[in-house]
Amino acid sequence: MKKMSLICLLLCLTLSTFAQATFQEIQKELEAMFDQDQGLRRSLGRLSREERLKKFEEINYYDSLHQIRAKAIIREHGWLGRSQVGQKANTALFLIIQHADMKAQKTYWPLLYTSAEKGESQLYHSALMEDRILMHEGKKQKYGSQAFRGKDDKMYIWPIEDPDRVNELRSKMGILLTVEENAARLRAIYDPELALPENE
Repeated sequence: MKKMSLICLLLCLTLSTFAQATFQEIQKELEAMFDQDQGLRRSLGRLSREERLKKFEEINYYDSLHQIRAKAIIREHGWLGRSQVGQKANTALFLIIQHADMKAQKTYWPLLYTSAEKGESQLYHSALMEDRILMHEGKKQKYGSQAFRGKDDKMYIWPIEDPDRVNELRSKMGILLTVEENAARLRAIYDPELALPENE
């Protein structure tokens, strides 16, 4: 009996060590993807219009590669939280899916939401993805995080479901800036009474 218990204990320890090693490898992968994702996007500000178009081609190429790998990781391990892979790698998962198409966002947002509710992911990441999904569906957003370019070529904050409570909701989700401050940061116009755009 003692021998069997010892074998079980050793097996559990082996599996635990293997899982830890696996998560460490995934963490390094995701952190490298984070650096590449952000590095490519940071470089846009220094480029001319033609150079930006070429850079977007490069960004789209690497985004697609990152999405393939991130989706495989999520399928196998679920939405990996901060306690498993650290904050940077956890943020990488968010950014990769946030930069994916709406189908991917709608598929994986519930996993991010659950992870955030457990304290394993940032609440504001869940809020940003939820807003983006709502915007792509042509619905009003909850937290005022998304902006769009109007037909007059000006940037606007996408219409908000409850403008009177939006800053309260933002605060609850850990979003530090008010919607007005965020609009200023984005150089976008914020109109609480703005109607949903047609054919955007």
